[in-house]
Formats: sequence, C-alpha cells, structure tokens
Amino acid sequence: DNTEEFQAKNLHQALQKIGRVQATVDANVKISTHHLLISGLRQKDIERLLQKKRSGSRATFTDDQVLFEIMPGNAHEQLIMFLHPNFAKAMEAANCPMTRSTWVAIGATSSKGQFCGKEPDWGVRPIAPGTSGATNPPPAGERWPSLVVEVGTSQSHASLQRDARWWWNNSGGATKLILLFKIEDTPGFAVEV
Repeated sequence: DNTEEFQAKNLHQALQKIGRVQATVDANVKISTHHLLISGLRQKDIERLLQKKRSGSRATFTDDQVLFEIMPGNAHEQLIMFLHPNFAKAMEAANCPMTRSTWVAIGATSSKGQFCGKEPDWGVRPIAPGTSGATNPPPAGERWPSLVVEVGTSQSHASLQRDARWWWNNSGGATKLILLFKIEDTPGFAVEV
C-alpha cells in the first residue's frame, strides 16, 4: 500500500530518486519503511543498480523492475553489523573458523529465484572444498546462502514470514536456516526472534 512507483529514464535518475527517498526516511523517524518501485531501466542498468550496496535498503527485483525497501533508523543496520563478528566467534567456538575457508558471510548479496531475485539482510554460504573463496563467482550449487537473516523494523511479522518462505521455496532447500528478527521500538525496545 505504501509503494511509490517511479519511471526512471536512466540509471543516474534512479540513483538520484533513491538518494532523495533515503534522505527523507533518515531525516524523519516517524516514516515507516518506504517502498520504491523503479521501472523503465534496461537490464544492464538494473544489474549496475543492484551492485551498489546501500545501507538501510534491500531490493527485490525482476528482469525489468526493482522494488527497494528503504528502512528508517539505525536499529536495523546495528543488528546486522552486530551479527558478523558474533557469528564468526560462534563458528570458531564450534571448530569451524572462517579462516578454514569453509564458509563466507555474504551480506546483502542478491540471489535470483524463479520469478524474481532478493537480497537478504545478511547471510552465510558454504565454500566447497577446492574453490578459492568469496573473491571468485561461486559455482551454481553454492549460489544460495545456507543461512539467511532478515530483520524487520517497520516490517510486519507476516511480511518477514513471507521473506522466509521466499528463501526456502526459491533455494530448493539450499537455504537451511532463516532467522527472523522483528524489532519493536515502541513502547520501549524489544526484539522478537
């Protein structure tokens, strides 16, 4: 219901619009998540748009449209930044340190599903023995993260559950664990897992 549609003539115009919306959302904590549907771009421009990672936004995309979910506040990004070092410590304690090149954190790397693609808030994918790690494109069987984290600040619990179903259904079961964090900051502060 709160999705703004924007017909972009080129990549530069799309980037300017995203920047304006992000600035408005960041300046007003009372704004809930803003959805911006961008259409009119060529496939090459969509790919370039998705390559630029933006703090506070995630994208769902098809071959001819990109839906940006632009989130307010710092709680969302702070939780995601907290995850990586703590997950790395937990994996090290389980005798599976990142230095063994058996897994890599993927951040908001895009995955392409049957009808559209999606970026997780954070994720982990295994590295098969013999591959050189995260700097090379992974083989087809490794493209899906095995662990996905989705964080919702103004996103509803039902919307987070839809995200979880998307990862499970589109990965063909390659995504084994989906953690959902629902952040409530009124009244008080709470995180529902």
